[in-house]
Amino acid sequence: MITIAQISKQFNLSRKTIYNWETSRPELFEYLRNADIYRDGYKEASILIELYSKTIKENFTKPEIDFLIQNNIPIKCLDDYEQFHILFVEKYIKNNDSLFILRIYDKLKNINIIKRYILNHRLIKVKEQIENKKINENTEQIIRHYLSEFIDLSS
Repeated sequence: MITIAQISKQFNLSRKTIYNWETSRPELFEYLRNADIYRDGYKEASILIELYSKTIKENFTKPEIDFLIQNNIPIKCLDDYEQFHILFVEKYIKNNDSLFILRIYDKLKNINIIKRYILNHRLIKVKEQIENKKINENTEQIIRHYLSEFIDLSS
């Protein structure tokens, strides 16, 4: 549990406000007191996902990965991850090479929801890194760093 002093510092709230919430808004007060529990759970889940990502061996080609980076699918909820391949094909089949899009669709369809989650988040990171160019690396290095588990290196 977080102390009132820690809540005050972490959330930039006055102690008086926090003490007032203890009686006037007890559910919010308890949530803030237990904020570290949620953070620890999130941290554990992130570590597990990262460890799981090391076991991924997918076979997207470099052009397919490039296409996915440039044409990301906005994910709003968990159901979108389950329907990721369908959202993808619906959005891009009309305006692009159909065979190319269907190959990507098949690969997206055949990976589980956790891999889709990892792939989507890494595609977003790569796109941000490329657009911001804060890191002094070239695009190839950024892609290989974040997406090496998904790329068929023989392509």
